Amino acid sequence: EPPGVHPHPGVGPDLVSSRIETVLPHGRGRRALATCPAAARCFDSAPAWSRSGGRLAFVSRWEGDPGEMPDRIAVVRSDGSGLRRLRGLTWGHLAPAWSPDGRWLSFASRATSGLYTVRRDGTGLEFIVRDAQSWSDWSMNGRIAFAANTPGATSPYTGIRYQFPQIYTARPDGSGRRQITSHPWFGAEFPDWSPHATKLAFHRHTGVGSDIFVIGADGRELRR
Repeated sequence: EPPGVHPHPGVGPDLVSSRIETVLPHGRGRRALATCPAAARCFDSAPAWSRSGGRLAFVSRWEGDPGEMPDRIAVVRSDGSGLRRLRGLTWGHLAPAWSPDGRWLSFASRATSGLYTVRRDGTGLEFIVRDAQSWSDWSMNGRIAFAANTPGATSPYTGIRYQFPQIYTARPDGSGRRQITSHPWFGAEFPDWSPHATKLAFHRHTGVGSDIFVIGADGRELRR
C-alpha cells in the first residue's frame, strides 16, 4: 500500500486486487477475464460456471465505483464478453450458484444471513431461506442444497444449547425444506450434488480435523 492509502475494507493489507482467470484442464490456455475497469482496483471471487459452461457468475467489487455496493454478483460469458454486474439487490452478495437451466442464481447475503434466488438479469429477487450459510448448490431436478444453523447438543457445564450448521434441501421458492444431515456436536457445510441428484457430498468437522462425507438425497447411507 502507498503511504496514506487505507487498505480496502475487509481485505488484508497484502492483497491489492484479485481477478477471475480461466485455464484448460491440462494447465495451458490461461486467460484473465476483463471484468475490471482500467485503473480500478477490483476484488473478484467465488466464480461459478453455469451448467452449459457458457457463463460465469462471480462476486465483484470495484474500488472507487461511485455506485458500488460491496460484493455484488456479476455475470460474464466464458470468452470474457457481456459483463453485467447486477444491481445492489442486498447489502453484500456471496457465493452465487446456478440453476440447471442457467436462468436463475442463488446467493447469500451479508446483511440478512439468508439465501436468495434471482434471475441472471437481476430481476425476480426472492428471499427463500433464513439463517443460511453462504454456499448453495442446485441439483439437476431443481432442488437447492444449503447449510443452516441447527440446534445441537446442550453443554453439561453451561446449560447452553449449541448451534451447528447442517445440510438441508428445498425447492427454489423455499418450500419443501428437508433436513439431510444431523449431529449433536459437529456441523456440516459446503453441500455439492452428484450429477443425477441422488447423493450429496459435504464437509464435516470430526473433532480432530475435518473430512468429506457423502449422503443420499433422502438423508440415508452416510459414508465418510
